[in-house]
Amino acid sequence: NMQDLARYALICQSEGLMPIVEPDVSLSGTHTLEQAVDINIKVQSELFKAMIDHGVYMPGTTLKPNIINAGKDCPVGYSVEEIAEANIYVL
Repeated sequence: NMQDLARYALICQSEGLMPIVEPDVSLSGTHTLEQAVDINIKVQSELFKAMIDHGVYMPGTTLKPNIINAGKDCPVGYSVEEIAEANIYVL
């Protein structure tokens, strides 16, 4: 939950710690790499909005992103280069 991660980050900062926030997106399913890119962008956007809304000092946080990849049951195969490009694009 993005609200929970935002509260966690704020509590860490209030105690003098740098929060490491890690939104989790499941790799199970049949989603394509393109769909994974879209959902990860949405998840990270929602996380950042929640953190800003809670008053988290954004330069004092670290985002630990998950790997962007197609679902484990996706019928399409992707090259290492395509997966790497998708990950760089989302960052």
